[in-house]
Amino acid sequence: MFSSIDAGQGVDFRIVAVGYVIMRVAMIFMWLRVARVDPVNRRTALLYVVFTAGAQVGWVILAWVEPADMVLLSALIVLLWAIELCGPIVSTWDSSASADTWHGTPWNAEHIADRYGLLVIITLGEALLGTIAAVAAVVAKVGWSGEAVLIVIAGVGLTFGLWWTYFIFPSATVLARHRNRKWAWSYGHIALFGAIVAVGAGLHLAAYAAEGESSLGTVGIVLAVAIPVLVFCLVYFALWSVLFRAVDPFHVMLALGMVAFLVLAVLCAWAGLSLGWCLLIVMLSPAVVAVGYETGGYRHVEADVSREGEVQRQTAD
Repeated sequence: MFSSIDAGQGVDFRIVAVGYVIMRVAMIFMWLRVARVDPVNRRTALLYVVFTAGAQVGWVILAWVEPADMVLLSALIVLLWAIELCGPIVSTWDSSASADTWHGTPWNAEHIADRYGLLVIITLGEALLGTIAAVAAVVAKVGWSGEAVLIVIAGVGLTFGLWWTYFIFPSATVLARHRNRKWAWSYGHIALFGAIVAVGAGLHLAAYAAEGESSLGTVGIVLAVAIPVLVFCLVYFALWSVLFRAVDPFHVMLALGMVAFLVLAVLCAWAGLSLGWCLLIVMLSPAVVAVGYETGGYRHVEADVSREGEVQRQTAD
C-alpha cells in the first residue's frame, strides 16, 4: 500500500483488505455460533453478522475497484468505517433501557479490560521495536553517539512511562458496575492507540535525525513526539472522567504536570538544546502520573472507586 502511494499510483490496499477481511470473516462464523446456541441473544448476534459481513463485502469491492477519485475513495472508506464501528452499538441498542443497563450478549469486564491492556502493550511494543530498529541502523552507519544513546533512553523510558500510566486506570472495576459505559471507554481507546503509534513514529523520526537522514529541525522532531504524548494525556484523563462521570481536580493537576514537561521540552528545543536532551524531558511527562500515583495517588484512586460504588448502591436503593 505504501509503495503504491510512494510511486504515485493511488492507494493499492488489496493486500491490507484481504488480511483484514480474513480476520473479520472468522468473527462472522463465531457470531453464527452464538445465534445457534443462545436464543436470548440471537437477534443481537445476527445483527452483528449482518453488519460485519456487509462491511467486508464493501471492503473487497472497494479494494478491487480502486476508485481513482481520492475524495470518493475517502468518503467510501469513512462509510465502511461507520458500518464497522456503529454495528455493535446498533446491534445492542435498547431504547427502553436505562443509561447503565446493558442490553446484549454477556461479557466479562475484567477480561475485556485485560484485552485492551494487552493491545496497549502490543502498540507500545511496536513503538519500542521501531525505535530500536531505527537506532540500530544509525549505529550500523555512523556508530554509537551521544544522541543515539539519549534517544534510546528516552524511547525506552517514554514507552514504560506510558505503560505505567495506563495500567493505573481501574477500568474493570467500573465497567463491571456500569456496563453501558463501555462504549465511550472502548471507542475512546482508538484515539489512545493512535497516539501511542504516533509516539513511536516520532521516536523513529528522531532516530533518522540522529542518522542525518531528516531535514526536519529539532523543534519539529520534538513536536512530533510531544504532540502524541499530549494527545495520550488528554484522551487518558478524558476516558477516566467519562468512566467515573466526574472531573477529578487531582487528575487536572496531574494533566497540567504532564503538559508542563511537554511545553518545557519544546521551549528547550527552540532555545537550542540538543534533540536527545529534549526527548529526555518529554520522557518525564508520563512520569508525573506514575510518581503521583506511587506517592499517594493510589489512595485517591481507591477513594474514587469506593465513592463511585457508593453512588451506585444509593441509586439502586
